[in-house]
Amino acid sequence: MTEEYPQRGQVEILAFSDRGKVRLSRAAAVKVAGGGGPESLAVGTVRSRVYTNREDQKVTVAIDVASHQIVAEWKNGTEGSSSGLALDETRAWLFVGSGAGGVAVLDVAHNGRILGTLKVGKSTDLIGYNPSLRHVYVPEPKQGTLAIIGASATGGPLAWYG
Repeated sequence: MTEEYPQRGQVEILAFSDRGKVRLSRAAAVKVAGGGGPESLAVGTVRSRVYTNREDQKVTVAIDVASHQIVAEWKNGTEGSSSGLALDETRAWLFVGSGAGGVAVLDVAHNGRILGTLKVGKSTDLIGYNPSLRHVYVPEPKQGTLAIIGASATGGPLAWYG
């Protein structure tokens, strides 16, 4: 299990113990310093990676689960800060919310290649994703709206159902 600590500039890795009672203990920490620290987490079991954003640097990082090391850093194509993550493990798509309103799509199987971006509002917070519908849900907290973005078969944002 992992947990982000933006104010400490790191992602904490927690271990479970179940000797009669479930307990969590600190197993390790991965420094993700700079640019406001880590923001959001997406956990991928297929590639054994945890993804997080360096919020103010418009950078997404991939952390290897076994080594607890950052193994990749990608410019994510967002405007403003990076805000929220959602992962489609089957298709290797990582959706990154843009603090300036919208979403970017990265291909985690091909070195974080940007598949597309789409602006849908003025701000974005946490995002959601439904892999069977290929819909990304992008809330606009300042206006109280929700944009639903359809992802194309190639991963790019295809349409906005706002």
